[in-house]
Amino acid sequence: MSSHRVDPVVIDGRSLTIEQIIRVARHAAPVAIAPAAARRVERCRAVVDALLAGGEQVRIYGLTTGFGSKRDVDIPQESLLVLQENLIRSHSCGVGPPLHEDVARAMMLLRANTLVSGHSGVRLCVVERLVEMLNKRVYPYVPCKGSLGASGDLAPLSHLALVLIGDPAGKVYPAGFPRESAGRGGAFIEQPVLDRFVPSTTEYLRSAFRFEPLRLHAKEGLAINNGTTMMAALGACTLFDAERFLAGAELAAAMTLDAIKGVPASFGEELMALRPQPGQGEAARNILSWAAGSDILRVPLNMAHLGSARRNLADVRAALAGSPSPAVAAVLPGVNQLDATLARLAKDPVALLTRPALEAEEMRREFRALLAEVKRGLTEQYRALLNVEAHLPPEAIAVFDLMTSAIHHLEQAAPRMPRVQDDYSLRCAPQVLGAVRATLEHARRVIVAELNAVVDNPIIFPPPADEAMPLAEYAAMIRSLGVAPLRRLVVGGGNFHGEPLGLAMDSLTAALSEAASISERRTASMVDKGHSNGLPSFLIHESGLNCGFMILQYTAAALVSENKTLCYPATVDSIPTCENTEDHVSMGGIAARKCREVLENAEMVVAIEILAAWQAIHFRAPLRPGAGARRVADILRERGIAFYSADRVPYPDIEEVTRLLRAGALTAER
Repeated sequence: MSSHRVDPVVIDGRSLTIEQIIRVARHAAPVAIAPAAARRVERCRAVVDALLAGGEQVRIYGLTTGFGSKRDVDIPQESLLVLQENLIRSHSCGVGPPLHEDVARAMMLLRANTLVSGHSGVRLCVVERLVEMLNKRVYPYVPCKGSLGASGDLAPLSHLALVLIGDPAGKVYPAGFPRESAGRGGAFIEQPVLDRFVPSTTEYLRSAFRFEPLRLHAKEGLAINNGTTMMAALGACTLFDAERFLAGAELAAAMTLDAIKGVPASFGEELMALRPQPGQGEAARNILSWAAGSDILRVPLNMAHLGSARRNLADVRAALAGSPSPAVAAVLPGVNQLDATLARLAKDPVALLTRPALEAEEMRREFRALLAEVKRGLTEQYRALLNVEAHLPPEAIAVFDLMTSAIHHLEQAAPRMPRVQDDYSLRCAPQVLGAVRATLEHARRVIVAELNAVVDNPIIFPPPADEAMPLAEYAAMIRSLGVAPLRRLVVGGGNFHGEPLGLAMDSLTAALSEAASISERRTASMVDKGHSNGLPSFLIHESGLNCGFMILQYTAAALVSENKTLCYPATVDSIPTCENTEDHVSMGGIAARKCREVLENAEMVVAIEILAAWQAIHFRAPLRPGAGARRVADILRERGIAFYSADRVPYPDIEEVTRLLRAGALTAER
């Protein structure tokens, strides 16, 4: 995104993209109005002016009447400007914390783009002022709660309009306030401080931003605050971040495949082709791409089991070294020799093979033969110790259990039969993440359609004319039509209803929650020695003395459980309002806010999985992990995140990995 920050985004009401929204919202790309769009705005306004010139005989909703259930109340011509200002002031009743700057900027851009479609009836100066607010970095205070999602996002948009008209009840962030480097890239105020907002008086806007507020004319208040702008802005920003999150979730699954030393065949192209669900094959390909080049998956030697056997032998040596009995000491050289053999194997297992390019099954047989010699030697030393058991000090009796454990680990280091398949959370990752991908693609289609939609009410259809016709000539042509034909150009409808966005965001909420849920299960597998294919309990040596990654999994579980409580679909609820004239509403704004919260929780869950997998892969050394894990290891090393050889405070590491995930730093390159 950074390479495009200076490129202007030209709005025309027809071609705005999610990526352009991010450029403006987070990277302060300048905004301009397409000349053709400006002409459409002026011609549409000419229709409004002609209707107003028709006098008291014209009754048009929101233009010469009240709003909602007061749609049949006629408003005198001399009160039309007051009507629009009253609309904005009365509807500015949002509550809750303010929207982050990127969402507020996205709202301004979307509102301007809707208006330049040329069907809303505002003057061109209204759109120009919105664009000016963007280009001068005016950040309005917009509370995040209070929208029913029909008639659009009335309360949030009204708070934005307060700043546009310089009402002192509105608020803005102080001019020149430094934009922190946000975790999602760009420079915007990601965590606004409520007390820093100041009243948006005309005097302050003039002095601080050199911004001249305007007074709303007929139809303009309604055109500004009527529509799906907040939920679309939240949806666009969330969708952009969710696509980045999904790439991170696929990376995390690939890292866990290495960490568990799983079965990559479950991700094969032929298998995926037999179930051509949207997204599934792509998810599998991405996971295998991140796992490419993995020696852990290629070489059939379980280095975690081998490492545990060596630790068992180290404890045996320490126990025997403390015995004063010569008979006991006589066993020690044999144990040392066996450990030396394992040390050579642990240093470079492939180098001990007869040929470097053996097939997996041939390698397995050779490793089993090498380990069988060590197991026989351990059995002999075990029997030798039994003969001198009476001479063992009490604290050394544990050597028998240690040697038995070592023999078990050596058997598992190269088992007779290869691992057949993994637990669902790993084996079914393409199926789950593929479904998430398909949901994201559907949400993108819905959101992109909304970005360039006309979503206010009523909607005006100006008569077509030659593009080269001057505005004055067009206005004269409009006036010549008469009031009755002009009246038919204004159509009342329900384009402001947020159901399409609300349903898409509810679906995306559930999908993101599922991506986090399956991620937490993979983390749980890694910290569970009964499911981790040889990894130490809680991914740390001396568990008991150390808690390791025990509580990181707790945190992930808590976030997943919280997400479940947020997955109740907002759109299945509706509360009638406005004296029962607005009798079905979408609650799309709530759906968009919940989706954002679930995404933020899910990002932290996947960050914990990445951190756990990175820790686990250390126990597979010296075998090299896949490309994704190697990339993550390099980045974490650069940031000073070290292997957990003993307990330490983990939350700074979780925060750093979450920040990297949100910024796309972990998945920016393949």
